[in-house]
Amino acid sequence: MEPLDTSAEMQACDRYAIDVLKIPGLILMENAGRGVVEMTLKHFGPLHNRSVVVFCGKGNNGGDGFVAARHLLQHLANVTVYLAGKSSELKGDAKTNYEILKRISRLTDGGKELRLIESSSAAKLSMLRQPDVIIDALFGTGFSREIKGAYKSVVEWINRSESYKVSIDIPSGIDADDGSVHGAAVFADLCVTMGMKKIGLIINKGRTYTGLVETVDTGVAGRLHNPENPRTLLLSKEDAKAVMPARPKSSASVGAKYQGCLRPATACHS
Repeated sequence: MEPLDTSAEMQACDRYAIDVLKIPGLILMENAGRGVVEMTLKHFGPLHNRSVVVFCGKGNNGGDGFVAARHLLQHLANVTVYLAGKSSELKGDAKTNYEILKRISRLTDGGKELRLIESSSAAKLSMLRQPDVIIDALFGTGFSREIKGAYKSVVEWINRSESYKVSIDIPSGIDADDGSVHGAAVFADLCVTMGMKKIGLIINKGRTYTGLVETVDTGVAGRLHNPENPRTLLLSKEDAKAVMPARPKSSASVGAKYQGCLRPATACHS
């Protein structure tokens, strides 16, 4: 049985790591972004000279995207970071990682390796060409509002693309707790979630939008999730087999005896 997290439980785990264990948020964000790239390489393949667009929101999910962009550059990908908002609205660790990208961008002198785009509207979407890979870092597990306006246009652009789509933590627009869709949501090929799987990834519409799910330990998994007393568990086929009674061998012959009979079993004759 696999433990599952709610958004509140994951946020509490992060706070414990930062406030009690004194693990800097920058380290957690670094581990998350690096893990996303590692899983993308695992399932998509080498990224050398491949084009990647990283769509980032203004929160920590966007911060994970900024880190992922930097690691993508290390794998020689051509990266465009599309910030859905203004950089002046960024705070904390997300702002720090965006400032790092700005310095890298200046060093590349406007080359194709890294391009930064900021837009609070949908107008600059026309500047994008279809990439090989899209990283969805718009909204994380704490998002529960309806996606609309420019954000909805971005999600629709992503979904129209034939690119390989990777969502960080959860596809943007999916409720992490109940799997519902808020206005619009990204259809992901791969979802790289942090710590443990979220309930919304496997129930309701969340399962349809999520694609393959991989889990990355950012440094706060294991004991911090209290695995000995989890509130929610995901049952596997192996769990079901362990508690189901063994099927008698004779049951197979009984089934074969009436195979092809269209009448009720009580009316069938040997």
